[in-house]
Amino acid sequence: ESYDRMIKLVAIAEKKINKVTNKILTKKLTSKKIRPQIVNDLFPLIRKYLSKKEKNESDSKWVLDLRTNDKILKYLNNPNLKDFSQRGPVTPDHVIRTKPKPLILNINYERAKNLDNIVKKEIEIFKKNYHKYFLRNRKYVSKPIELDPNPRLILSPGLGLIGIGRSKKEAKIASDLAEVTVDVISKAESIGKFKSIPDKEIFKVEYWPLEQAKLKNLKRLSLTGHVTVISGGCGTIGLAIAREFIREGSEIVLLENNTYNIKNTPQEIKKIAKIIKCDVTNQLEVKKAFVEIIRTYGGVNVLVSNAGAAWQGEIGSVSKKVIKDSFDLNFYAHQHLSQESIKIMLKQNTGGILLYNISKQSVNPGINFGPYGLPKASTLFLMRQYALEYGQYGIRANGINADRIRSGILNDELISSRAKSRKVSEKDY
Repeated sequence: ESYDRMIKLVAIAEKKINKVTNKILTKKLTSKKIRPQIVNDLFPLIRKYLSKKEKNESDSKWVLDLRTNDKILKYLNNPNLKDFSQRGPVTPDHVIRTKPKPLILNINYERAKNLDNIVKKEIEIFKKNYHKYFLRNRKYVSKPIELDPNPRLILSPGLGLIGIGRSKKEAKIASDLAEVTVDVISKAESIGKFKSIPDKEIFKVEYWPLEQAKLKNLKRLSLTGHVTVISGGCGTIGLAIAREFIREGSEIVLLENNTYNIKNTPQEIKKIAKIIKCDVTNQLEVKKAFVEIIRTYGGVNVLVSNAGAAWQGEIGSVSKKVIKDSFDLNFYAHQHLSQESIKIMLKQNTGGILLYNISKQSVNPGINFGPYGLPKASTLFLMRQYALEYGQYGIRANGINADRIRSGILNDELISSRAKSRKVSEKDY
């Protein structure tokens, strides 16, 4: 009977809302588009200040989820946004996913100067206000322990709303709830005034033991909140690497240029990882891929530069094209990927990891394998150079000189060829 009454009353309210002519909540939207470079600069900075350790916080990484459409942009463009968006959640239990209020990040995206200072200031203010909210309301709950003060939602007029979480899943939940909030508040304001429950009641829900239990049961793994990019990601070795990083909780991006490999990537990987078709020898394609990665996750924490192929030939007679093609993939691709990763890692200021799949050929050359070994030796040096120059920023670089791992490179044909060069049987090789 109670349920039936609730459905009846909701239906009456819904009918009334749909009949009422909506008030205009915003000024006319401009048609100006935000330059992709703004997102490239902004999102790593948001991750930087979210990951800043405070006295009671553990070191953590955060993932972002951007939502933008006409409805969201109109809502954010309303001159009264600072009023109605700060009144509280549209339903109390949202608070465990969204915090009591979103952070409003006002940026002049046409000029976008001093982004670092703006982001730092606004996140610090939000954290201080959350601490005050805790102190003000803790008397209403028995022995509460203050939660981390980071926002879970950022509203940025002209850009969109940004969900924040320790994983992409958590960030998407925050964004989903924010989109519901946009719809509810827009309709409420069109017929009257949106009102949430009092501050202390919101606090009681946020710090209610049964609600907290939902969050405590979320498993935090060693790489939770990290974003890992793997080149050659849909090949045999790339997929094996992806599985290991998934087990540790990382978000996964697979860069792959082989259409067959992409198509045949297992469904359980496709459900978790983002796959981007990318020719890593093409610097422009690499740049575009990283723009997409930032827009999807907010940044990069780990690069596994894995893509490669084996060119052969007698070094005294091999063509320039063979040498060039091998260097393009086995050296320059590593450099393209590393440069884009470094740019992001420096902005985030949370360290980072560069990992390279090099080869035994870099230190133990084989006959007629110079076209492959030369760029691999250069990549070994490249890895050391990155370690030397960026270790001071907490960015580590390392590599593995893999040997005789059956994969797309080491197939039956190559095994036969290399065994002959080494003058051993295929079995011994």
